[in-house]
Amino acid sequence: MSTILKSHVYISKIILTNYRTFLEENIIELSPQPDKPITIIHGENGEGKTTLLKAIHWCLYGKERKHSKITDGTEGIVSKSIFESLNVGQTKTTSVQLWIYEENSPLFRIKRTITTTKNRGGGRYESNSTNFAFTLSNFSLEEVLDFSARNPDTGELVPIKNRLTAETQIQKQFPPILSEYILFDAELLGVFENKKEDKLIEEGIREITGLPVLDHAKEHIDKFYHKLEIEMSKGDAGLGELIAQKSDYLKTKEENEAKIIRLEIPINEKQDELDQISNELSKHSELAVKEKEEELKNVKVENNQIKLKLTKANDEFLSFIQDNLYKSYLRKPMIEATRKFDQYQADGLIPPNISKDALEQIITSNPHICTICDATISEGSKAWAKITDMKNKLIDSITVREISSGRGKITNMLLDINKQQLLQKFQKLKSDILEYRRMIKEKNDQQKKYEDFFRIHDQKEIRRLGLRRDDLKKNRDELIEDKGECKRLIKFAVENLSEIQPKIQTRESIQTKNTDDVKKKQIANMISTVLDLVKSQLLDDFKEIAEKRTEEHFLKIAPRKEDFSSVKIQNNFSLSALDDDGNPKNLSMGQAHTLGLSYLTAIREIMKKNYFMIIDSPLHNIDQDVRIEFAQRVTEYSPGTQITLLVTDAEYTGTAKKKIVGVVSSSVRDILQKNNVVWREYILDVERDKSNKVSRTKIRELVVKK
Repeated sequence: MSTILKSHVYISKIILTNYRTFLEENIIELSPQPDKPITIIHGENGEGKTTLLKAIHWCLYGKERKHSKITDGTEGIVSKSIFESLNVGQTKTTSVQLWIYEENSPLFRIKRTITTTKNRGGGRYESNSTNFAFTLSNFSLEEVLDFSARNPDTGELVPIKNRLTAETQIQKQFPPILSEYILFDAELLGVFENKKEDKLIEEGIREITGLPVLDHAKEHIDKFYHKLEIEMSKGDAGLGELIAQKSDYLKTKEENEAKIIRLEIPINEKQDELDQISNELSKHSELAVKEKEEELKNVKVENNQIKLKLTKANDEFLSFIQDNLYKSYLRKPMIEATRKFDQYQADGLIPPNISKDALEQIITSNPHICTICDATISEGSKAWAKITDMKNKLIDSITVREISSGRGKITNMLLDINKQQLLQKFQKLKSDILEYRRMIKEKNDQQKKYEDFFRIHDQKEIRRLGLRRDDLKKNRDELIEDKGECKRLIKFAVENLSEIQPKIQTRESIQTKNTDDVKKKQIANMISTVLDLVKSQLLDDFKEIAEKRTEEHFLKIAPRKEDFSSVKIQNNFSLSALDDDGNPKNLSMGQAHTLGLSYLTAIREIMKKNYFMIIDSPLHNIDQDVRIEFAQRVTEYSPGTQITLLVTDAEYTGTAKKKIVGVVSSSVRDILQKNNVVWREYILDVERDKSNKVSRTKIRELVVKK
């Protein structure tokens, strides 16, 4: 069956310009040599290996892989740095270009370009089907396909201007299911780990082998057969009626088969958009948005409350300064005044309990009676002299009262001017103000995060997406229902055809007919029957070959391969590894990964062409022994196939000891270099621009000195 592998189809060159992290122009040339078919592209996680796979898929099909994850809703095909660098009215392009060869002649040149234009300032994030991400609405993005195909007469590439014709030619050469067999990564291998490989296997065997050719051949034979029936029915009204009924049933069958094909496109388109919207809504559901809106509302309320507290604290601080500033200036003079009051009292100038008026009353009264003790004081006595001397020094009672009152006020003021207490209150007010300002900054930062979130995912946008999702589901389900009705009508037509055909044959058998037409009809019928048998047999043969080769590869490289006896593609196209008793065995992640890798290489034997194969992280989940076995046999599994491996250090240059103390193994690189099957090695480097803000991936060829 190896003769089914006809021509060698490979990528000669890939040119990426401003595609995601690949800023500016990056060129990779892949191996054109069947004897040295392997190209290595080395990059650690996050450096652009999967992005390169996405770029090739986008260039071929106009969309990125359906199962590729969108890690950030605003990270699309067009690099974010382009949006940031453009001024109003400016444009920049993003492109991926593939040069595809068949044997030694160019087959296709495919270039997809997105031209990004900044139309105005401002804008909000909206779902953008060209960028496959949420994109600011103030930018317009236009995608153009530039396609050239080989002219079979001249062998030269000729531009194809019609977009539909170009897309049809690409998909005819690279049917969508084929992408799963030429561009695969660890996530694709995950379908084997999760036991969801049946659809992949069934569609693969039916679509990328020679079976579609047989389908088309049978269609032509059946039409020729029916045309002969119509010719032969002329002159026989009863037979003519049967043939007319058959024509109606055939028309119903053909129309509905064609309609199913037409329906597949909008169904897939709506499903793709649904997947994108569902992916976005799964990260930012309406409930999550409402919760964040409530949180933002609370933050705003708290922020306003803190601002009111800050305003009050500022007012208190200002009043405190105004009320107490003069005290700071007056404290020293008041202390001095108090000291003088004390000195006056010590000097007898301010007696504590008698005034000048009281002494004058003693002197002027007759007899001289003391107003304090009621004793009689004689003029000229010592007591009289003392009273007279004191009277001359003392001030009147009103002044004494005023001085005493003033002194009390000064004393109270001094008690009020407690320096330590004032300082503590000052520090408290100052500390409160600083804390309120810190809290306001914290709330402002929180508010900004929420506002940034809602700038991209506000509730209106989420609600719009939800409504769009509901509309898409409704439209998709209606289309699926139409498809189901088509299938029902096809089944109805086929059942009636199977009933009417014997009637036609009986009617024909009793007629005299043109011998040549009868022979032609018999031959056409025989060919149609043979094609049915061949198609059924080929499907079984293809399954058997894929099964046999998968088993052969798997039992050579699987972890704990001794636990398995065989591999089986079941009737429902699921893939099982069997134990010694012939029962399906549960697989570890590494074993499932190896089974998938074995199948994806095995099926290449029954492909109608020897297509290139690009594998992202093929060895990430298996131990070193399996890696070495794969490296030894990779070109043996797929002879003449162009193979590009996207690898990390651990996969490519890593070594290991068996159970820590064993012998150090060789690396995958050592084995491939020893076998002389590596054509070139490339390194993915992540660089930052001068601002140190924008990172970009650059590709450089690794030149090994010999």
